Amino acid sequence: MSQKIINKYINDVSTCIDDNLKGFVQVYPGLKLISNHRVVMINFDNQPLDKDKVKDTICKCISIGENKITVIEDSNVGVICGGGGGHEPFAAGYVGYGMLNAAISGSVFASPPTVNILYAIRTIAQINKGGVLVIIPNYTGDCLNFGLAIETAIEDGIRVDSVIVNDDCALIQQTKGTDSPSKVGARGLGAMVIVQKISGAMACDGHKLEDIVAMINNNILNNVGSMGCCLRACSLPGQSLLFEIDNNEIEMGVGLHGEAGFRRTKYTTLHDILKELIQKIITSVGIQENDSIVLLVNNLGGLAKIEENIINNQLVNILNNKFKIKVLRIYSGNIITSLDMHGVQITILNMKSNVRKDILKYLDAHTEAPAWPKTKYIINNLNNNNDNIIEDNTTETSQLESAAPDSTNQILSDANILLLKKTIYKAAKAIIENEQYLNKLDSGCGDGDCGSTLKLFAKGITLTNINDFPSTPFNIFKKLSTIAESKMGGTSGAIYSLFFTGITKYIKTLSTTFNWSHAINNGLGSIMKYSKAKEGDRTMLDVLIPVCNEIKKIDFNDEKNINNVLNKINELANQNCDKTKFMQAKAGRAAYVEYQSNQDVDAGAYAVKIIVNNIVATIIKS
Repeated sequence: MSQKIINKYINDVSTCIDDNLKGFVQVYPGLKLISNHRVVMINFDNQPLDKDKVKDTICKCISIGENKITVIEDSNVGVICGGGGGHEPFAAGYVGYGMLNAAISGSVFASPPTVNILYAIRTIAQINKGGVLVIIPNYTGDCLNFGLAIETAIEDGIRVDSVIVNDDCALIQQTKGTDSPSKVGARGLGAMVIVQKISGAMACDGHKLEDIVAMINNNILNNVGSMGCCLRACSLPGQSLLFEIDNNEIEMGVGLHGEAGFRRTKYTTLHDILKELIQKIITSVGIQENDSIVLLVNNLGGLAKIEENIINNQLVNILNNKFKIKVLRIYSGNIITSLDMHGVQITILNMKSNVRKDILKYLDAHTEAPAWPKTKYIINNLNNNNDNIIEDNTTETSQLESAAPDSTNQILSDANILLLKKTIYKAAKAIIENEQYLNKLDSGCGDGDCGSTLKLFAKGITLTNINDFPSTPFNIFKKLSTIAESKMGGTSGAIYSLFFTGITKYIKTLSTTFNWSHAINNGLGSIMKYSKAKEGDRTMLDVLIPVCNEIKKIDFNDEKNINNVLNKINELANQNCDKTKFMQAKAGRAAYVEYQSNQDVDAGAYAVKIIVNNIVATIIKS
């Protein structure tokens, strides 16, 4: 891997996503940014006053004043989507009448945290009384965080449903004929935007939530496929290229998060490369001669317009002349990028004859979303006073921040509470010290940010003086869960948050003596309820599960043997971390890459090992 840092026009790596979102709504003041939640929504205080259009096609229940539109209530369905940053214009660019009501952004290539997703659902549900449709990209972190938010919203009495977009055809090549297929499933690629457009148009047309879900599941997701290739990998802000390709080679089947593809091959001709992509998609989807399709050509961020246009022309010619397939609509441009990746992904939607007319109607329907191809976003009351960049702290608390029951306050002695806090701070400091090494471990087959993500969690702990940290078990683990959820984001944030949430649930229902084994294994149970990964899949669970199982055997009242048992746990963490070096990844982002470019241990497993090592050392020292 190249060590050369790729310079970018940014102020600071840590603020690039927030700066990006603020700049976006500066250009499109018809949208507004809830900056502390990274949510972009329609700005009803700054809309063009085309009153008849608004009344007829947008909202059924509005108040139109002299200079602005005020939404009282909309009986239609609200549609939201989101994902990591670095894919611009996705997802904020598709917010607008006729597409999304709101979009949530995470950090670069990381799922948005549950609390921000939940904020968007609750806010849109207050306006759209027909329910909320959540469009979820099929990535582990997104499924976990969006899933948690949806479950909480349902508990709040909000009518919510979801669709998971998984149109990637590259993973079929990766798992076909193997005994150990990937558990993460096909990734969500270009079809996410097609789903957004059709869902948004149907919502504006007054269709019910269940009808929109049925249309997407039955007629879109079953008939769409995507696949891409690249000549150069992308680089994360402040980092080098995630992988290198020789000048005469091309990477086939690349993902949106900088993942390498399923095959690297010699670059022959553009015609041959595109024909292979098309062949794999139509084989996967089952497209035949004379079928009618929608073609979406996605510039992954680094293509020059001349390349993009040449690709468009070549694709249409191959589809029409080689495969005898009718291209009825073509959309091209920067649709869902992968930062600066020099590559292209194509998406093909096969329109069955019984729904072709409806699909074209919804694709052709008017939308004000600025990034949807062939539309213009026109705003009358353009201003530069940042009125559409705001913070909303009215619902800052998440579902994890409930009051501790009084009965939990005295379940541990003051000495043990202090020891617990010392172990937490010791482990946090160790994570910070190992940030760069964890990033290095993660860069071979991940996106190179494991250490940086965990550092956000650790910093969230150490920024509070240990004496000011909560002093009851419930509040300690509630605090850890909240920090993981709000500071980390992505898959790791959801997993750590689930673990600590499981412990707080155990404490909250405690009616007997506190048992560390029960508490920790309750935390593990919370992860396993939602995670697709299992022991042996080359993830952090390969260390966490054996350690939790060993903790079950500990008699915490046997002070003579406690150190021996703790040393055994330490050894177990080290051994199981080392084992990941020889495992094939079946979950997490590494599972997307067929050939392993990193033969070292799994970064997530190594992080758990660091935590266990430092907890054990602190307890023994005490």
